[in-house]
Amino acid sequence: MSDDKQKVVITGCTGSLGRQIVQELLEDGYDVVGIARSQEKLKKLSGDFAQYASNLQLECFDLVRKNELEVLEFLKTIFERGPVQHLVNVIGGVVNFGNFDTLSIDDWRNCVEANVMCHVPVCKAFARDVRARQNPKSATNIIFLSSMVGISPGRFNPHYAASKAGVISLTKYLSQELGPDGIRVNCVSPSRLDDDTLTFDANEIANKKGIDIDMVRAEIVAESSKKTPIGQLATPKDVSGLILWLLSSRAHFVTGANIPIGGV
Repeated sequence: MSDDKQKVVITGCTGSLGRQIVQELLEDGYDVVGIARSQEKLKKLSGDFAQYASNLQLECFDLVRKNELEVLEFLKTIFERGPVQHLVNVIGGVVNFGNFDTLSIDDWRNCVEANVMCHVPVCKAFARDVRARQNPKSATNIIFLSSMVGISPGRFNPHYAASKAGVISLTKYLSQELGPDGIRVNCVSPSRLDDDTLTFDANEIANKKGIDIDMVRAEIVAESSKKTPIGQLATPKDVSGLILWLLSSRAHFVTGANIPIGGV
């Protein structure tokens, strides 16, 4: 169970990892506000967790494409419903695939927007709300999701690797900036996960090459598994457990950390 009755805002809540985090937060006794841009996926999430209806609020909002003022106004309505102790930023992903030569400057800009810039107004709104509260009853946290490629880039998708490195840097900066306000800021960097993103990537490759998606997916899993000492890919559950620990009082002295989860 969570330390007390606490509320968590989670962005990007409808993907494999986001769903897993939402599930474990609800099972652990947290109130959860999930934000995503797909109404269809939010509706499915709501149905899947109907037994937690009183503890789960779902909001359809595009944090990437809206401007800063729109994001701040949107989040203000959430914070007005009651104090939020934790912010978990899962939103992000690869915007187009390619190498340094084939990716356009717009690909780079869009990737930075999707993986770094979208976090800025969200964290700003959260920090302002925490500062406005007098003597918050419990410690507060911001957790980012980066990637192992933010630490050690591969041969492809340099725009994604650079943006995820930016997330790690943002984590370390905000841990210093917000520490005096009682806000711990940490980052989790998984390697390739066996999840719906892997399936999406396999589908993109299969469509471009005109080959079977199951074969492509199996090849990705096999090749990625070879890069880990334990010979397998992580799952969303491998990541969510660490995130819940970082939210808890057991991690009360951990801040500014980037924790890799990759078996490497």
